[in-house]
Amino acid sequence: MWFWLNFGALLSGFGLLTALVVLSRPSLSNETALNEMLAVLFSFFLLAVLSFLASYRGVTMREADTFSDVILGLIVGLTLYYEWRLYRGFGTLRLPRFIRRLLPAVGAFSVVLWIIASGLYTGEQNGLIADFYLGGGLILHGSITVFTLLAAHAGTSIARSTDQSIWRSLYRGFASACRIIALAHLLNWVTVNLVLQNVIFTDATMIHTEVVFVTGYMIANTRLVFGILKTLGEGGVSFSGTAAPRDDILEYYGITEREAEILTLLCEGYTNAQMAEKLGISVRTVDTHVGNLLSKCGVGSRLELYKLVTGRETAQNSSVAGNR
Repeated sequence: MWFWLNFGALLSGFGLLTALVVLSRPSLSNETALNEMLAVLFSFFLLAVLSFLASYRGVTMREADTFSDVILGLIVGLTLYYEWRLYRGFGTLRLPRFIRRLLPAVGAFSVVLWIIASGLYTGEQNGLIADFYLGGGLILHGSITVFTLLAAHAGTSIARSTDQSIWRSLYRGFASACRIIALAHLLNWVTVNLVLQNVIFTDATMIHTEVVFVTGYMIANTRLVFGILKTLGEGGVSFSGTAAPRDDILEYYGITEREAEILTLLCEGYTNAQMAEKLGISVRTVDTHVGNLLSKCGVGSRLELYKLVTGRETAQNSSVAGNR
């Protein structure tokens, strides 16, 4: 039972890695915030893998795995770092200054405490060391909960500010997944707290804890996958740009010379990062131009824009033709 529960956690982590691979496709790497989000997802995948290894050896094999626990602590530290960086870069919630200074210190403290507790723990189910070990896990789960909620807030902020509708589904999916993961860690935190207070450290109790944890990760992974599929379905898939923008359409929509350059490269299949490199401007500037183009042309995705300006499969096309 324990093995299959943890194997489920590993599969959900693999699902997050799959999401990472899909999102890393060149056709989708056109948002400045995407790299930060991918770093968070990758750290969660590593967290799921290490959680599986540590739990398997700790209960199924009846031995403490100090090495896996220490590495787990380091991966949590990496996760907290990337979540904090995502929040600081894109979150709109302005916390008081002393809290912004305190949170990174609390996160670092929770990681160090866990590593120390893991080094001292030798597998006993009761006693001071066991309580210290559980207490370290308690603080660690609390830190993950808080930082993951901040990452979720950042994802929501990005979704609200982006001009490209196809990305909103993706970022909203990421934010929802983070909230679910935070809830899983919060419930795990509550369970560990109850275990600590009652000094109950049995297989049955820990299996119940793992059910909560695994279920949360699986639901979060499912929500994220739905966000990715919706993004792909709305036109996030790459296209082989062989057609150039039509001059009459450029004139009809009042496309500027710089926007026309961007549009030509977009139709050739360039990503925003590739456009920025070719034109010698920043990716954020390209993001802005693409957003303006989508707004001017009244479309919600790059694929719809491509079809429109090249004269393919759009109702608006006939409108242009009728006004020439």
